[in-house]
Amino acid sequence: MNNVKILKGINPNLLLWCFGIFWLVCLFISISNENISLLVLPILFLTAYFIIYDLRSAFYLCLLILPVTIPFLTHEGHNIDIPTEPLVVVLMLATILKLANDANESNYLFKNSLIALLAFHVLWIFISSLNSTFYIVSFKYLISKCWHISTFTILAIIVIKTFQHIKKLFWILFIPSFLLVAYVLINHATYRFHFSDANRAVYPFFLNHYNYGAYLAAFFPFVCVATTWYQKHSIRKNFLILAALIFLFAIIFSYTRSSWLSLIIALLCWGLVQLRLFKLIMSMSVIGVLCIIIFMSSKNRFMDYTPDFYKTIYFKDDISKHLQASVKFRDISGVERIYRWLAAGKMGIEKPLTGFGPGTFYNNYSQYTVSLFRTYVSNNPERSSAHNYFLLILSEQGFIGLAIFLLLLTGFIGKALKIYYHTENNKIKNLILAVFLSQIIIITHLCLADLLEEIKIGAFFLLNFAYIVILERIDGEERVRPAIFQPIL
Repeated sequence: MNNVKILKGINPNLLLWCFGIFWLVCLFISISNENISLLVLPILFLTAYFIIYDLRSAFYLCLLILPVTIPFLTHEGHNIDIPTEPLVVVLMLATILKLANDANESNYLFKNSLIALLAFHVLWIFISSLNSTFYIVSFKYLISKCWHISTFTILAIIVIKTFQHIKKLFWILFIPSFLLVAYVLINHATYRFHFSDANRAVYPFFLNHYNYGAYLAAFFPFVCVATTWYQKHSIRKNFLILAALIFLFAIIFSYTRSSWLSLIIALLCWGLVQLRLFKLIMSMSVIGVLCIIIFMSSKNRFMDYTPDFYKTIYFKDDISKHLQASVKFRDISGVERIYRWLAAGKMGIEKPLTGFGPGTFYNNYSQYTVSLFRTYVSNNPERSSAHNYFLLILSEQGFIGLAIFLLLLTGFIGKALKIYYHTENNKIKNLILAVFLSQIIIITHLCLADLLEEIKIGAFFLLNFAYIVILERIDGEERVRPAIFQPIL
C-alpha cells in the first residue's frame, strides 16, 4: 500500500516516458540478440503502471505500439506478436475485472445486438473446440480469440466515450503508422522499389508485403475522413491530405493485388451507399456467387479448369507479367488458392456440423486436396492456411459457424448503414462511412487470405465493431442533448 501511495505521487507522464525509453532499449537488445524474452520486462513495468493509473491510457498505449509490433514465427508455425500480445492478455484480465465491478456497463454491452452476435460467435468456437480433432490447438485459438475481442472491442467500448476520444485514438494509431510507412518506403527505395524486394522492405514489422498492404488499406479510409475534421488550409488538414497521398503511394508499392482490388471495391461501395443501392447489389452479388458455386460443383465442372503443373508461374521480378499470369489463371498463388479452397470445401462437407476444430485446417487438409490442382508450392513449408477466411471457418467450424460469422457481418453492415442514413451529425456520418469502408476492405481481403488472426488486421476488424457501438451511443445521446465537438490538437 505504501508503494502505491509513493507511485501515485509521481507524474504519470514521466513514467510513460520512462516506459517508452525502457521498451525501446529492450527492443533493441532483443533484436540484436535474437531473444524475445527480454520484452516481457516492459510488459511487467506497464502492468504495474496501469494497475495504479487508468485503463484508458493502457488501451491507448496498446494501440500506440500495435503498428510497430514485431511478429515472431514459432517452430509450430504460429505467430507471437511482441510486445502487443502480452499486453492484450493483461488488458483482457483488466476488462473482466472492470465488467465484474460495473453491472451497468455489463448490461449495456450484452444488450447490444452486435456484442451478442460476437458472444455467440465465441460460444460456437467453444462448442466446435469440444469436437476438435486437435483439442490443444483449438483451445489455444479460442483463448486467443477471447483476449483479442476483450481488448479491441469490449475494452474499446468501455473506455471510448466521446467523439474526442475517437479522434485521439486516431492520432495514436496514425503517428506510428505514418512512421512505419516512412520506414518501409525508405527501406524499399534502397531496393529501387523492386517487386521482388517487397517482403524485405517490410521486415521486421510484417511477415510479408501482403499483410502490410492489407493493414494500410484498412487504415486508409480513416486517414481520408480525418482530413474533414480540420479547417481548410490548416496545417493539420494539409498534413493529413499529404499523408493520405503517401499512404496511397505506399499501398501501390506494397504490390498487394488484393489491396488494390479492395480500394476499388470500397470506392464502388461508397457510390452504392450514396445511391442507397448497397443492400440490393450486395444481395444480387451473393446470389450470383452461390449460383456460380452450384454450377461449378455440379457434374464436377471445376475439373475442367485444372492447371498445367509446368505452366503455373510466379514472376518475382516483374509485377506486370505477374498480373498477366493472374488474368490467365497461371499465377502460382492463385492456382494454389484453388487447391486449398477445394480442400476446405471438402472438409466442410465431411464435418458439416462443427467442422474439424478451430485452428486445425493445416493439420487436416492434405488428405482432402484434389491432386490435379497441385502446384510446386503445395508442400506448404510456411504452414499457411486456406487463403479464404469463409472457407476456413466452414472447414474448422462447420456450416453453423460460417452462418454465425456471416450473420455477424450482416449485422455490422446493417447497423452501420442505419446509423449513416439516420444521423444528423456530419462528423458521425463521415466516420461511420470510414468504419464501413474499412470493414469492406478487410472483408475483401478475407476472400483471398486468412488475415483476422494477424493481430494488426484483426485489431482493425474488431475495433470497427467497437466504433459502431460507440457511434450509435454518441448519436443517441446527441439526439437528447446536442454534443459539442472541439478539435483535440
